[in-house]
Amino acid sequence: MTARFTKARQRGVLLTSDERFKDNVKPLGKKLDKLKKLKGVSYKYKNKDRVPYNTNSNLSEKEQADIDLMGNMKKEDRTRIGFLAQDVGSLFPELVEEDKAGNKYVDYVGLIPVLVESVKEQQEQIDELLKLAAKKGLITNKN
Repeated sequence: MTARFTKARQRGVLLTSDERFKDNVKPLGKKLDKLKKLKGVSYKYKNKDRVPYNTNSNLSEKEQADIDLMGNMKKEDRTRIGFLAQDVGSLFPELVEEDKAGNKYVDYVGLIPVLVESVKEQQEQIDELLKLAAKKGLITNKN
């Protein structure tokens, strides 16, 4: 299992995104207000005795691999940056999954479209402000 994760780190990760595999496709719409509520945090993983570990054979292969990966990560005592799954789930429930043991996981890649749409929304706001400022003679419009 560990080799699979190492390989992904070395060569990148490609995710299936072909339109032919998707159904019920809808635009995300405006997400900036939700995104502004999301809190980035820095953290360290808890010590060995407190990291979730489960040898329950009812877990899927992915769930067990995730727990095994956590087991490897706990040895690193470095500060990380991310989100709390509970916070993400309250704003974007479609980006959080929970395994049978109750551990929550964030689909960080799924945040990319939210970020892109939010940047576009902000750019619309900036463009409107620039137009207003130009109209009032506060700036010169150099389009």
